[in-house]
Amino acid sequence: MITTRERIRISELVRGALATASAPLDALMKDVVPLTGRHVLYASQGKAAFEQIVVASGLAGGRIILPAFFPDDFVGVFLKYGITPVFVDVDPATYHLDLRTVTTAHLRGTRALLVEHTFGLPADGAHYRAFCDVHGLLLIEDCARALGASFGGRLVGSHGHYAMYSLPKCVPVRAGGVAVSDTPLPAPPAGAHLGISGLMHAATLVKYPFVNLVEGAFYSLLADSPVYPREVGNYEPQPVREFDVVGRLMLKAFLPLYRAALARKRTGAEALRAALEPKGFTFQVDGEGAHIYTSLAADPPAACDSDQLKASLIAHGIKASAMWRAALGVSAFGVKTWGAQPHSTPVSVRLAQRLIQLPVSRFRTPAETRRMIEVCARFIAQPAADRAALRLASGQR
Repeated sequence: MITTRERIRISELVRGALATASAPLDALMKDVVPLTGRHVLYASQGKAAFEQIVVASGLAGGRIILPAFFPDDFVGVFLKYGITPVFVDVDPATYHLDLRTVTTAHLRGTRALLVEHTFGLPADGAHYRAFCDVHGLLLIEDCARALGASFGGRLVGSHGHYAMYSLPKCVPVRAGGVAVSDTPLPAPPAGAHLGISGLMHAATLVKYPFVNLVEGAFYSLLADSPVYPREVGNYEPQPVREFDVVGRLMLKAFLPLYRAALARKRTGAEALRAALEPKGFTFQVDGEGAHIYTSLAADPPAACDSDQLKASLIAHGIKASAMWRAALGVSAFGVKTWGAQPHSTPVSVRLAQRLIQLPVSRFRTPAETRRMIEVCARFIAQPAADRAALRLASGQR
């Protein structure tokens, strides 16, 4: 299976653990997170880091502007603290929150603005900070997929009053989050918890011979069980805990390899873009070459059913996925709970309906890249009648 999951070789883990055993984690993280003069918190998840930001900033009961094209990761935190998300549209080229669509109604009574460095493409943090300063808003940077990305020579997270990171989206740890702040952050109220399921999950992030076969059997047997749940409960906030010792070990061992891993991912992503853009695929703009490609989102040609393309890729052993089909600001849940208005955010609606994620990994070979290109090319070359028959066969209208 060709996947996006980041892994670490056994040899890298052993060498890295020995080399970094005595090094403070902050010293290794300063290359990818703006820690100078900031307070830092290591927590059990990215959403746990966000929850501590909510507590520190006093945002309970407040309104937060955020992109309508946004996952449901923080729903549990919003509900727990009575936070009202205020949805605005995103830029069609960058997928970043579009300040041009923010209205007086959006700003009324609002206390913060959350900008996401979507899929690893860094946004102009200074631009958002200037807007927030004018309107008296706190700026929160969501750097979940942008660990180590820079814009204008500064790491993402540098401009926000607060910033957060979700480590599993970028490095081989089973769970973990980081928050940075201009002011002190409350320590996690509970100690780290790993357990047998956590150890088993961590083991799947180590690359060893025949890992795909072993993991495939493990996944088929235990996925969606209490031992290995696929979902971690976005609508119910998990206990905020400390970052566990196994996660710390694997993170410290991998950080010296991180920049080289990003370079390998860029090579693979650029090969896909170069081959698929002439065929009508659209990707996020990357004019400055600053995208770190922890996720590669593709909008297939207009006549192509993106869900059927995803199914075709999966059938050929390529773990493609839909990108936020139920994006919070365009979802039925968002409409019912917070009065989201999808008709006012058409770009977000289109992205939620169209985008698929093509897997990127430092271990992907040129042959695997060619295979992905060939599957995509064959699918879009199918006559329209054949694609329609395929939709009917799968029960789609």
